[in-house]
Amino acid sequence: QPQLFGTLHLTLSKARTEGLLVQRAWEIVWFSLASFVVLAGVLAGMLRRHLGRPLEVLDARTRALSSGDFQTPIPRVGSAELGRLAGTMDQMRVNVHDAQAGLEARNRELVKIGAEKDTALAKLTVALDRAKAAERARSEFLANMSHELCTPLNGILGLTDLLTRDASSRENLDRLRDVQRSGHEMLHLVRGVLDWSAIENEAVQLECITFDMEALLVDRVRQARTAAIEKGLRLTCVVEEGLGGLRIGDRARVDQIAGHLLDNAVKFTEHGEVICHLGSGPEGEGVVLEVRDTGPGLGDVDPVEWLEPFQQADGSTTRSHGGAGLGLAISSRLAQLMGGSLSIKARQAVGLTATLALPLPVGVQERDDLGAAKGSPLRVLVVDDNAVNRKLASVVVERGGHEAVQAADGAQAVEAVERGLFDVILMDVQMPVMDGFEATRQIRSLELARGAVRVPILAVTAGAFEGGQERCRRAGMDGFLAKPVSFDRLLASVEAAGLSLSQAS
Repeated sequence: QPQLFGTLHLTLSKARTEGLLVQRAWEIVWFSLASFVVLAGVLAGMLRRHLGRPLEVLDARTRALSSGDFQTPIPRVGSAELGRLAGTMDQMRVNVHDAQAGLEARNRELVKIGAEKDTALAKLTVALDRAKAAERARSEFLANMSHELCTPLNGILGLTDLLTRDASSRENLDRLRDVQRSGHEMLHLVRGVLDWSAIENEAVQLECITFDMEALLVDRVRQARTAAIEKGLRLTCVVEEGLGGLRIGDRARVDQIAGHLLDNAVKFTEHGEVICHLGSGPEGEGVVLEVRDTGPGLGDVDPVEWLEPFQQADGSTTRSHGGAGLGLAISSRLAQLMGGSLSIKARQAVGLTATLALPLPVGVQERDDLGAAKGSPLRVLVVDDNAVNRKLASVVVERGGHEAVQAADGAQAVEAVERGLFDVILMDVQMPVMDGFEATRQIRSLELARGAVRVPILAVTAGAFEGGQERCRRAGMDGFLAKPVSFDRLLASVEAAGLSLSQAS
């Protein structure tokens, strides 16, 4: 049985208990905080060793790369992930380094190419300057050669023409005609080379005048008839009705082409005939000149090739018939320049047909210049540095019933005009002391100062220099005669110029 022995009273202070609890709580807090700090320090050290330092290394190498250092490799640092990142960055460094090396090599190559290009360009510039200088020298040479060759030819052919008119016997006349024929053949060769050079240099100038197409063709046939008769050929000229009137175009070039075609036909035809036919173009526009012969034809050669320069039937053609093979080529190019065409058709051993088509419009005769040109005697100043040509022109003028005064250069011509009056002046272009251009300009200045009538000045020159006729017109000349000048043409030109002066005054 439980028994009661006594009573025990315990007393507990609440404040003391609460204080102890608070103290224990702070101890726990500080311990936890100290543990956290220690743990954080340990973690920070571990992070720095395994992450911070590798990142610092990568950062330093990245800055080096941005500065252009692609030589130093990027080490593999840190964990596997950072190692892969470092490896990728290092591969990028290698790629950039290789690309930069390639660019530098390409740049050096481009610099080398640029230097070579500059050198080549400098050489090309020098070569171009030399080519231009050579072209200028060539043009000057052609002008001088034209003058030097045509000047004596003018004397030879002119004096032969005078002697032919005064021939006392048939034998002498035949000999003189042989001289004339040889001189004209040489002239054709010289003019062929000069004309082709002018065509190549695009220096051909065309004029537009009114002329009688039928008279031109008849005159050409008459010139070719002598050679045709000597070879026993029948030479026929047929002009369709209505085509005998006047036409507008470059008479000299049309005459040159017609002469080439007729001369070739007679030259290469040994038996048979040569027929010259002048008809109208399509729908009646322009003219078509056909020259047919019964010569050997063109053989197996393509007709188009015969319109190229320096073409001959074979190697013996030059020896048999002479020539440089330029006639058809020059004629074809001149026809094209005039807006027309030249074609040839042939069959072997049958002959050929040369067809010239030109758009020559119909002209209108304003007045009968040459029919009324014969009037009162004229006073003509003949200016030429070549004594033979000066004498020849004077004889032609005097035989026409006119007075001739001679001057050996442009300065003497100006002095002669200052001292006296003239109706016509025949002016050579290329002369020492003072050329024909300057002399003409000074004469025109004298006329203006005096208020005198403008005297016709006719240029008499080889005319092979570039822009010859245009330069003559700009200098103040009124006409242009190319050497050699025939007796009849020179006299007719002088009298026509004198007529124009009388009408002007």
